[in-house]
Amino acid sequence: MRASTRAWGALLALACLVGTTACSQEAPSDGGGADARESGTDGGKPKGVGDEFPDKNVIISAGCTPGTKGEDAWYGGVVTVDAWEPGSWKHVAHTEFRLPDTALVGMTDNTAVEGLCLPAETGEVPSMRSLFDRDFTKIAVVTEDPQTGETHVGYVDRAGRFTDLTGEADFGEDPTERSAAFSPEGDHVWLTYEGDSGSVVASRSVDGDHELVDHGRTKDAIARDLTLVGTPSKVVVGGHVTLSPDGKHMTTGSAVVRVPQEDVIDAVAAAEGGDVIAGSGCQAVGWIDNDTVLCDEATNYSTAQLGPEARHGKPILPESSTNLFTMASSPDGKQISFISEDGDRYEHWIAATTQGSTPQKVEPGGDFAALGSTPVFIDWR
Repeated sequence: MRASTRAWGALLALACLVGTTACSQEAPSDGGGADARESGTDGGKPKGVGDEFPDKNVIISAGCTPGTKGEDAWYGGVVTVDAWEPGSWKHVAHTEFRLPDTALVGMTDNTAVEGLCLPAETGEVPSMRSLFDRDFTKIAVVTEDPQTGETHVGYVDRAGRFTDLTGEADFGEDPTERSAAFSPEGDHVWLTYEGDSGSVVASRSVDGDHELVDHGRTKDAIARDLTLVGTPSKVVVGGHVTLSPDGKHMTTGSAVVRVPQEDVIDAVAAAEGGDVIAGSGCQAVGWIDNDTVLCDEATNYSTAQLGPEARHGKPILPESSTNLFTMASSPDGKQISFISEDGDRYEHWIAATTQGSTPQKVEPGGDFAALGSTPVFIDWR
């Protein structure tokens, strides 16, 4: 989905919610890249907060301060990542990535980074999380040559160094690599490109000569979202992808399927392949346990037991007309985080995944209130 003026207004509204400076409801103006870069300097890092992200008992947020607006897309800016203790919201880790001026960040179908910039309009948390390696030392990006329109994949490290993995094209070639996503180990960047007969899923190593290695084809015509799941990791083409706690099943949005044996999985093909174990009546976005999925009802949540005739149950939250944007779930499946959208007001909430749950608002305060860009909870571990 492409960004809109309303979407940028939504972004700024949410930034105002968690920021400390005055904001307007206008889209960022051309030439905003310098300001975006200055807002992400290390000088704003809270005292005593390190850059090592704990392996457990943290909620991890990511946000994007976009850079400059071109004729057809937004480019560059700063992506910040922070770790918080659930409940106390103690700030325990922080890092940032200064993106090159050619990095696509908005009004594009080429990268999940757009979801960090426009969380209430586009993107899905699993594919946003897959932009980073396990320890948040690197972020995968897609760049575009403003003259030729060629798109390359690469990555940016914490020092702001950009490595172009696609490299110089041979004579007569016009690279169209996109959908960059990191392996959890940080040793490969996965991508898609247009082959002679459709989209191809491939990878490039961050070491050596970065040779392009093809892994399979996909039915997804755009194939923007790549999600890394499991250990060892598998690459899934498609959004709304979450893995069951035992690793045997995965959600594909409108269906729940047994995890295929292949290392590259086309979510559309998997849902059409006859191995569906939950019906299309549930927009599955997470797991309560190995036998129960969490269903997104747009303005509420419900649960569904797995099975061919699965149907979602009664609403979990109190009745509301407010749209909800699903973020990360707790590791035990007992809590879900989400953003509520009510007109121009955007708020963060955490709720239990049991029927009758009363959501608890994440009150902006302390370091959380000082974030200069929109926070999306992309991981809870």
